[in-house]
Amino acid sequence: MSILDRIRRFGERPPAELATDRFGEPVDLHLRDAAVALLLEAAYGDTEFVEDERKAIRKGIEREFGVSEIEAAAFMDSAQGARPPRQTLRSLTDTVRERYDEGQKLRLMALLWKVVGADERIARFEQVFADWVASSVGLTPAEWKRAKSLVDEG
Repeated sequence: MSILDRIRRFGERPPAELATDRFGEPVDLHLRDAAVALLLEAAYGDTEFVEDERKAIRKGIEREFGVSEIEAAAFMDSAQGARPPRQTLRSLTDTVRERYDEGQKLRLMALLWKVVGADERIARFEQVFADWVASSVGLTPAEWKRAKSLVDEG
């Protein structure tokens, strides 16, 4: 991005990184539900879906998909139907791996990591699950480390 582009974008709302697929086409229901279902699975990983996790998912959906609070809640409701056992975790990660580019996968995994840490406790299962998802969507260990650092950067 040129300096002129950066100046033009200064002060604009950040782009909705996950609202399009790797080809710049708007995401369809299948891809959107796969991404959000993985976030929900991360939240349920410690068997307790607390309000802080729900809020992290909702706020992340609002930002990353560029939607309102009401739309984000509807996305979460829709994605409930994509969670296992209706779809396998592998089919969800395959969809994300095939249809998002590396930058988008990093954004999704940063959001997943934020969800995992929202309750200020990272259970062993949550860590293992997050590592597995990162690997399954095609991120290298270095890229996964970068995704985690995005959470610290905001």
